Amino acid sequence: RQAYERLQQASQSRYRALVMQCREILGLGGGFEDGKATDFRTGNLNQMLWLFLRLLASREGIEDTLARVDRRQLGAGIESLRERVAGVSDQDGALARSLKATLAIQEKRLANLDTAIHNLAVIDAELERIEQQVRLVREESAVSGSPEALSARLDSVSSTLSETSRWMDQHAELFTDLTSSDLGATLPPMPRAGGEEPPASPPPLPRARPAQRQR
Repeated sequence: RQAYERLQQASQSRYRALVMQCREILGLGGGFEDGKATDFRTGNLNQMLWLFLRLLASREGIEDTLARVDRRQLGAGIESLRERVAGVSDQDGALARSLKATLAIQEKRLANLDTAIHNLAVIDAELERIEQQVRLVREESAVSGSPEALSARLDSVSSTLSETSRWMDQHAELFTDLTSSDLGATLPPMPRAGGEEPPASPPPLPRARPAQRQR
């Protein structure tokens, strides 16, 4: 919930829309006779929501960094430093060493900026993939109405989660603000009809009750 509340309004709306679709999937999938199957279904969706939340937070962090750095100005400064270094007669002197050190710092900043731009593109692609994956699961659940079909489709969701998690592990520095392992234990508030304020403590994704045995 704290991670959700730190997001900007647009990101919060995007996250809430995904939560709504996940709740619809739980309602469309029919009854599972096995409580473990229900746990698997809800757990997968909660993990996906947690990954989505982490990606949104990281996206905002990168965008904030990019907004504070003028790439064109940084590049021009690097070119100016290179010219100054080249114009120093004593390349082993204190002035040359100082200019070269500053140049190395600025070049590292530029490299970091390019990496951030690339990572932002990857994050945007991952966010879109998760959204489309949930839409597909929801549509197929509505069409088939079969718990078996929904379970099979959620197998592909697990694959998506694994791929995204691996990428996030490889770029752990992007996600240092959100390191909790509590995957979706609490969902953000849902909007109420008529524009009312959401409840203070939103419920988690509901777990469908196992079907009662007939006597």
